[in-house]
Amino acid sequence: MLNTLRQNPWVSVAFCCLMQAFTTGIGSYGFALFVVPWMQEFAVERSAMMLAITGASLVAMIISPVCGWLLDRFDNKILIIASLSIFIGALVSIAVAPNYQLVIVLFVLLIPVGLVLAGPLMAYSLAARKITQRRGMAMGVTALGSSIGGLIMPFVISGLLTSFSWRSTFLVLAVIGVVLVILPALILLGAERPPKKEPDSVSPGLVNKPSIFMLGFCFMVPAMLFVGVLHNLGAFAMDIGVSQGRVAFIISSSSVTMAIGKLSAGYLSDRLNHVLIYLSLVFIMAIAMVLLALSDSIVRLILGVGLLALVMGGVAPLIANMISRHWPLESFGRVMGIVQAAAGISGLGPLMAAMIRDTSGGYPAAFMWMAALLPPAALCFIWVAARNSQPVGEAAPAGG
Repeated sequence: MLNTLRQNPWVSVAFCCLMQAFTTGIGSYGFALFVVPWMQEFAVERSAMMLAITGASLVAMIISPVCGWLLDRFDNKILIIASLSIFIGALVSIAVAPNYQLVIVLFVLLIPVGLVLAGPLMAYSLAARKITQRRGMAMGVTALGSSIGGLIMPFVISGLLTSFSWRSTFLVLAVIGVVLVILPALILLGAERPPKKEPDSVSPGLVNKPSIFMLGFCFMVPAMLFVGVLHNLGAFAMDIGVSQGRVAFIISSSSVTMAIGKLSAGYLSDRLNHVLIYLSLVFIMAIAMVLLALSDSIVRLILGVGLLALVMGGVAPLIANMISRHWPLESFGRVMGIVQAAAGISGLGPLMAAMIRDTSGGYPAAFMWMAALLPPAALCFIWVAARNSQPVGEAAPAGG
């Protein structure tokens, strides 16, 4: 029975959802809920605490190509367990940190390991290699993990913060990670070795192609706008008189919209032109940024964040499926790692938005400046699609 489960590729996809729900739910979606408690305890400005998430994003950017290289060469189960252990160790360490400087350092240096090796990069890599048919849909299902985390973890964290200090909350989250994530990894996952490289199947200099970096820019722009809003949401809501409890509701609600975007884009990417899908997503995101810039109540805030989440949900599986179709499968980890590294620049979004707010007195100017990146991203995607119009041959995945 256990061996049958381990051999079923969709079991790995299900675990990837669980894994991402934990790491992304805490490291990304949950961050906004800790900003205000940190500001109050350490008596620092919001822009100082945004250094944590910005630094973590930049470190994730730096290590993503290396992690992609590891995915293409080593047992992925070992990498998953090791990275989850580091992530949980970071939660415990942050809980006992005596000052905000150490909180930032720990968040920057340790959290990204879990976000990369136990996050979307690992999840997309396993899905691409194990699922042969309906790969776009598999990417969409795999990507649901972060949406599940966005739906559940804000409520979990918000509930814990009403009963415990933020330090105790981090300790409880660490225990949850051991019981609900590491133990299932040990039980459900078999050896997850990457496919063998076919002779001459990967051309020299493949990972240096300009189109990969351009694709990274196409991923980075929506991500920058999304995380720029997401990680400032608690502070932005405070500015316009929306309670922190409603912030948790907005974040969790947006994860539902993101899930719709992931499944829809995954399904459509198997059937429609990728350029058409991406341009539609860019247009929707532009509308979302205008709504947010005009927000003075919870209604526009919900609509704006919801549309941003819809787009961000759709972009990730769309680009992952595009990579699996147009680059050799045995190099998927490296290519996706470079794309995610380029997207890691999005970590500047929260800091940029916070700094503009602190100097201008409001967030609308920051949102509109960031939205100006959308047209160049659309042009880049058109260029990449034109340069990589023919699918390549691919190694056979393990099953599906």
